[in-house]
Amino acid sequence: MNKKIINVILGFTILLLSVGCGSSVSPDLGAKVASASPSADAAVAWSSVYLTDIALSAGTLDPVFSKDVVTYTVQVPNTVASIDITPTAEDTNSIITVDGEKLYSGDKSSPLALVVNVPRTIDIKVVSSKGNGSKIYSVTVTRIPSNNANLSSMDVNGAVISPVFDKNTIIYSAIVPMTTDRVSVKPILEDLTATLEVNAKSINSGDIFLVDLNPGYNMISTVVTAQNGDKKTYTVIITRGNSDADLSDLSVVDGANVSIGINPVFNADVSTYSIQLGSSVTDIRVTADASDPYAVISINGTTVNSGFQSGDIAISSGVNTIKVQISSSDNSTQKTYFIIAVKS
Repeated sequence: MNKKIINVILGFTILLLSVGCGSSVSPDLGAKVASASPSADAAVAWSSVYLTDIALSAGTLDPVFSKDVVTYTVQVPNTVASIDITPTAEDTNSIITVDGEKLYSGDKSSPLALVVNVPRTIDIKVVSSKGNGSKIYSVTVTRIPSNNANLSSMDVNGAVISPVFDKNTIIYSAIVPMTTDRVSVKPILEDLTATLEVNAKSINSGDIFLVDLNPGYNMISTVVTAQNGDKKTYTVIITRGNSDADLSDLSVVDGANVSIGINPVFNADVSTYSIQLGSSVTDIRVTADASDPYAVISINGTTVNSGFQSGDIAISSGVNTIKVQISSSDNSTQKTYFIIAVKS
């Protein structure tokens, strides 16, 4: 028979005996006897199916825990590969299962593995110690994708980049001789969940990517895409050659290969010269020497190698203008020299 009913009958019987028999038993004895057993509230608590807390090894419950709320969500950083849960029960003798693992109040669950961007719902079932009730709380945990789009290093073989590499610096430059027609780039990811592209070609972290260099400016673009889609672009601008468009010497000969003096004496900073030709001279040849042997020289529109004579340039009576153009090996600078040939 239910203990509560037995206690009430016992108290009532004692009360009747004390009244009917004139006994000296205290009038509230029945109440004291009844109170000697667990109260109605204590009995309810003892068979509770509520939790008083859900503790997590990572993340924060949303909403804040309340024993009357049974559904929660949690977001954890990408670095968290598993989570454990510690439930605390109102009835400390209740049986709890977390994702099928049997626990007691205050026990920590085994680690529960998490997959990036795949929500995992973990059920926490509470069964009262009397076995007469149960309740299920659920926690849905999402491991967010990484937002790390950094390189940990970037080596450029064949060039010295400036400034020194730092993952937070995204623009670099280098100057290489004209003889350097290729460099290699080796980028390494800080987070291997990201992906890499160099000049729009997909590569793996630590792979070596070869880049052919044109004269002048060359841009190498390394794009890192984080797991969550964030992007970061590292740019290396390599200048092949230099900006020197000066001549180091300029000379003229006639058709018989006899030297003809120019006026004034050659100076790289002087752009216009003159020569006097006799009436018998029908053609001349010009030799231009570039300060940078890889600079491009054209004489009257025809490309000529540095230090080599031009082809025959026909000379007519009066004033003839010969144009010598220099383009620096990096294509950044152009300079023009003029020879005014006056034939009598």
